[in-house]
Amino acid sequence: MSFSPNGGGLAVGAGDFTVSVWDLQSRKRVGNPFGPYDIGEPGAFFEPNGRLLIVLYEGAIEWPMDARAWERFACRVAGRDLTSDEWRDLLPNRVYRPTCPSNSL
Repeated sequence: MSFSPNGGGLAVGAGDFTVSVWDLQSRKRVGNPFGPYDIGEPGAFFEPNGRLLIVLYEGAIEWPMDARAWERFACRVAGRDLTSDEWRDLLPNRVYRPTCPSNSL
């Protein structure tokens, strides 16, 4: 387990072979867990730059932990904004807003 550099988050590798990130102020898990990984219990560490490092037997996976980085990645992969239905499924407690700048598509 590892605390985020700002002290607001906690990353935990679990016996079900997943990694979860928790918001310590709200005491709620942030999103869905990473994994499960089929090669044993993963290690979870925050790097000084705030990225999450998931350590597995054969290597490691690095994830940015800021929402804007995830939005940019999703826009590049999908090539479009989420539809309002997709938004509602993925972010049910947030008001819909376009996230992809037109020059990123």
